[in-house]
Amino acid sequence: ADAMLAVGCRFTELMTDWHRMHVPTNLVQIDIDPDQIGMNYQVAVGIVADARTALSALTAALSALPMRSRDEGWGPILAEARAAARNPWGPQGCNLACR
Repeated sequence: ADAMLAVGCRFTELMTDWHRMHVPTNLVQIDIDPDQIGMNYQVAVGIVADARTALSALTAALSALPMRSRDEGWGPILAEARAAARNPWGPQGCNLACR
């Protein structure tokens, strides 16, 4: 992943498989307890706030941004993968199955 949004996540040893879990450098952590921000993993952005309040504000801010076309970014790649999954004996599926 290029980035991770952690909301109310303490990144305990048990949760992170004793700190073996890969956490991207672009980590955004939201927690109501300021002592938890960056405690176990370095954060790019730390937000001290109530989770519901922070997520509502984030949703409002993202909703104000213009929507991308489905033809940009991952859209075409995902569409092709979905089509291949629906028809495993199509060109992509046959290549994999016939090897």
